[in-house]
Amino acid sequence: MGAGETTSLYEALGENNLPVSHAQELVVSSKDWLQYFEECIANAGSFAMVLIKLVNIDIIAKENGYFKSELVAADVCNAVSLKLSSIVESPFKVACYDSGTIAIVIGGVLGAEDRGLLNKSFNNIFHLPRCDCFGKPILIDLNSIFVSYQGDNLTPYEFINSAQQLLRQKGVSVIMVDDLEQQETFDFNYVELLDAINQGQLELWFQPKVKLSSREVVGYEALLRWHHPKHGLIAPGVFLQSFNDYRLDHRLNEWVINSAFSRSAELSKAGISNTVAINLEVNLLEDELTIKTIKAALDELSVDPSLIEFEIIETMVISKNSVKHKALLELKQMGFSIAIDDFGTGTNNISYLMYLPVDTVKLDRMFCINVNSIKGFAITSSAIAMAKSCGYTVVAEGIETEAQADIMYSLGCELGQGFYFGKPEPQTL
Repeated sequence: MGAGETTSLYEALGENNLPVSHAQELVVSSKDWLQYFEECIANAGSFAMVLIKLVNIDIIAKENGYFKSELVAADVCNAVSLKLSSIVESPFKVACYDSGTIAIVIGGVLGAEDRGLLNKSFNNIFHLPRCDCFGKPILIDLNSIFVSYQGDNLTPYEFINSAQQLLRQKGVSVIMVDDLEQQETFDFNYVELLDAINQGQLELWFQPKVKLSSREVVGYEALLRWHHPKHGLIAPGVFLQSFNDYRLDHRLNEWVINSAFSRSAELSKAGISNTVAINLEVNLLEDELTIKTIKAALDELSVDPSLIEFEIIETMVISKNSVKHKALLELKQMGFSIAIDDFGTGTNNISYLMYLPVDTVKLDRMFCINVNSIKGFAITSSAIAMAKSCGYTVVAEGIETEAQADIMYSLGCELGQGFYFGKPEPQTL
């Protein structure tokens, strides 16, 4: 392609050599799509529906005009149709359902393997962020929800409205769900929680942290998971409060510290000097047992403290000269690194930079999500400049596209973390 030439997202996905006309035939009007959708329900058959939302469609319209924003949506719609044509044998229809929302109906029952392939394919589409239809790059942020219909007792409009409501509750990422139910909540008893710690049901997953200049992996963040014998894999947001309620938070914290330190020691023995970051419950710093646990793990496992980073959430209150503040100072003196996580989400960001013994600032994912807007770009660049002027390393969290990685690096972020570089995995290290 020559200099100055542009390509649409649709054209960029044409590597499967399918006839363009074939993919376009599967893109129908919203009226025809809805009619096909109603026929699927009337026939009492099983099918899958995917809703894709261009979450920054209003920003695109404001910066490029409404007509151009609709062309962007149409381009993404065609790209999705073209990609589906290469991987889905079942009949499907695609339409721009309303402004910035793409709707897909796929006939038949899709197995786990099919859903996984679709998820991967949608991720590939979403990681092509620039639509150069108008002579300049346009960053497209997408959010999708995958739902399946298997004779649910819902009208067509109830089904769509439920899916749209669930879509609005999700962050900017690709999320696959098998039904319209909300995330379950569980009542865990004391014995269950103890078994989680004592019977090997807990596990640390690791998400890579990369150097944006070279894309080299330089560290990992340790993230807790629970393989519950009845409920399966559970994320910490579901069970952490139960550990706190039963006063087992110290036991859990001890398990996390020892497990993360052990993994760090394994890396060092293998000649890998990557850091391991641990989310530290700030309230536990008020108890001297936390520092004792860290010291004991440090002595027992012979870990290099410079390769361990403790992340504290910015929204947690840490007053100057408080017990928590002094505990962080002690950790710093022991050689550990301290990072402020989710920077920008609380009200303490500037004051924390003044007195906490911080080495690293991890920008909340909202900066990446909004960096393509005028205000978002200005706020992001200011936040990075402020942190760097204090001598801190800046990490961009929530990077989901190459464009976001490039922009954050150009603004001064040294490190990046997000699904673009890798999702949390149990065998990362």
